Amino acid sequence: MFPSGQNFFSKINFKFISQFITPLIFLLIAGVLIVLFQWLVLIRRGDSFTVGKPSPETYRVISQMRYDDQASANTLRSMVNDSLVGVMVRDVSAKTRLQRRLEALRDMKENTPRDSGYLAVFPEALLRAVLRLKDEDKAKILNASYKIGSSYIDRLESEKVFRGNTALMASILWGEINKANLQPNDANFVYQILTRLGNLTVKIDDDLTELARKAAIEDVPVIDRKLEPGDVIVSKGDIVTTQTAVLLRLQGYTEDVFPVVQLIVVILFTLMMPLFLNILKRGAGEQKPTWWCVAFIMVTAWSCETLATRLEIYGAGSLAAVNIAYLCLPDYLAFCIAMMAAVSGVFVITSHAVAQQVTLVVLSSFAAIVGFYVMRNSESRRQVTRRIILMAFLMTLVKMAIRTIQGPPFVRDNFRLFIPLGEFWQEAGLFFFFEAIIPHLMMMILQYFEEYLGTLSILSIREISHPSSPLLRDLQRNAPGTYQHCLTIATLIEAVGMKLGMDVNLLRAGAYYHDIGKLRKPQFFVENQGGVNIHDDMSPMLSSMTIISHVKDGLELAWEAKLPQRIRDFIAEHHGTTCTRYFYNKAVSLGENVEWASFCYPGPRPQTRETALLMIVDSVEAAVRAANIREIEDADKNREKSKRVSAIEKIVKQVITSKINENQFDDVNFTFKDLALIKETLISVLTSMYHSRKVKKIEKKK
Repeated sequence: MFPSGQNFFSKINFKFISQFITPLIFLLIAGVLIVLFQWLVLIRRGDSFTVGKPSPETYRVISQMRYDDQASANTLRSMVNDSLVGVMVRDVSAKTRLQRRLEALRDMKENTPRDSGYLAVFPEALLRAVLRLKDEDKAKILNASYKIGSSYIDRLESEKVFRGNTALMASILWGEINKANLQPNDANFVYQILTRLGNLTVKIDDDLTELARKAAIEDVPVIDRKLEPGDVIVSKGDIVTTQTAVLLRLQGYTEDVFPVVQLIVVILFTLMMPLFLNILKRGAGEQKPTWWCVAFIMVTAWSCETLATRLEIYGAGSLAAVNIAYLCLPDYLAFCIAMMAAVSGVFVITSHAVAQQVTLVVLSSFAAIVGFYVMRNSESRRQVTRRIILMAFLMTLVKMAIRTIQGPPFVRDNFRLFIPLGEFWQEAGLFFFFEAIIPHLMMMILQYFEEYLGTLSILSIREISHPSSPLLRDLQRNAPGTYQHCLTIATLIEAVGMKLGMDVNLLRAGAYYHDIGKLRKPQFFVENQGGVNIHDDMSPMLSSMTIISHVKDGLELAWEAKLPQRIRDFIAEHHGTTCTRYFYNKAVSLGENVEWASFCYPGPRPQTRETALLMIVDSVEAAVRAANIREIEDADKNREKSKRVSAIEKIVKQVITSKINENQFDDVNFTFKDLALIKETLISVLTSMYHSRKVKKIEKKK
């Protein structure tokens, strides 16, 4: 299945896993733990609310807010709906219709068809009884029916009796019949006729009633309520309704539900972060952050903002992550990652009121933006401390300005300066103290984890670059020539690095330590020899091995001194895979059977612009020193350039060309513009360093 000598594990890219996959897993686990920690703390406190259950405590308004009171509006709509019984309509033609029906009944004979529209409402038995009456009796009954019916209709209209009130209608009808003093049989005839023909003049119209109800309900406005800090949202023991729960969430009170939303946000954010960082890295050139460094900044922001929220110091916690970002990353990347880390905490923290979320977003953005001008390029811990205090003070001002805008009306006691302090000053003091102390604590943690994070803060660079560091002191005492060489390299590389916009502090530190391996055998290197070259009496192979071994020795010393990986890269890569050509040629001239590879450094070739620049500067400085530039006489005044400047230009160009021809820069994205700028700067600085000290002789005045 696998070629000979290989197995499954040999196919696994462990470097990719350790540098890419593992930090993402760490970030995901840390985010999930932070969310679960908040949830477990809330459960143990027992003060979270649940919809449909009694409130565990009395919840009050924290920050001023306005909302639409849908519950009250719905109650009013229900009252309006219940209060509208029906829409009554009046039939103005009731009397005329009654007269026409009675006339039709009077003219009707026994042989008249029974489908007359007026008489369709009569039962057959009643109709036959009326038709069998004598004409005189029939006329008497019908005339009485009309008179009584007219009075009956007038009574119904005046008393606004409508259909459905049967008992009242019957009572009114019998009252009118009794006023006519009819015989019982006649009275019964009249009652039967009028109950069939006397349609109501006032009745409820169902269609109009429904339309009226809809119009009345639509006219009920949504009630706009304003809540001031201190107002009660729900009292202890009262049932938490759906609308009350919405208000409690907006105020930041915690709900007794599993934080599914926050967990989903953490997972999605972790999965999308590689895409975001890939965009950033495309514009960052060689100055790319490690995944571990980014994950550490993210976790710092989330954990500090969560801690601040649990301590009810709302809006705090972002400065610690911003400070670490500007200490460890280039300015552009520091701004982007600090902004991303600080603002993303809003989506990770549970139980945040809308006003608190706005405060955190504003303060996080403020810290990242203002930090770009205040926090970057710090040179010492004292300077970092001063800048942290300044940032904490500025953020406190912004925080209290937001609090004044969002908070309760002005109350003099809140601003009391004497004991007991007013609430305003207490809140400001806690916020300032948190933002001033926590960044320092995170800096202390950072210095113990820098090596594992694959980053190097400016403070660590400044510390290891100080002349009092143990290795540099040993180099001064035991290899003074090498130490001076390193100082010269540092001067040259810093000048070039500034032109290229590179991290000059890192370049300076790398220059100081790149030849630290020469401490093991300082006498074998020409800059430490007192005039006698020890290699004159050694075999070329042994001399080459001794020279080449200073890279391996330097890495061992750096490991023992616990120097960061970024510094060890300068030691390992500053010679790349170049060869000691002088000793190879010497061996060939002596007739030795040697291989070219035996005289070459093990590498690797430079992997970053910083180590590649050190290779150029180191080789140029050694070549210029070997050429004895100071002994080259200047040209006369008529020449455009001196011989010394021409010699320096020639050496610089030859060195850079040779490195390109040897493919030493294949893994580095140096452009032609970069190389031209390197040549120009090196020639300028070297010309100043190797200037002539000849002065015109003082002649006596004749």
